Amino acid sequence: MASAAYLGLLPSALGFVIWAYAVARLPLAVSTAALYLVPPVALIVSFVWLAEVPRPIALAGGAISVAGVILISRHQRNHHPIDVPVVDASEPQGAACA
Repeated sequence: MASAAYLGLLPSALGFVIWAYAVARLPLAVSTAALYLVPPVALIVSFVWLAEVPRPIALAGGAISVAGVILISRHQRNHHPIDVPVVDASEPQGAACA
């Protein structure tokens, strides 16, 4: 029973609170890209706390995840919104054709 309460409170509830905090303060694309950092962080935690030695395929997957986050973050910094023409609301839509 205690383990179920632990799993419900710490990883689940705390994770959602941290996620809401990040989304409220960062752009959505950046905070979503941060989710891809979960596998590499899990690899580091398992290596440090559990003394597990990751397999080469796990290291390759972590490297691909980090590379994806870097690419998404770099794209967001260089992205400029497209200029959208302003429509005059006072002119009826069909007036120009008549």
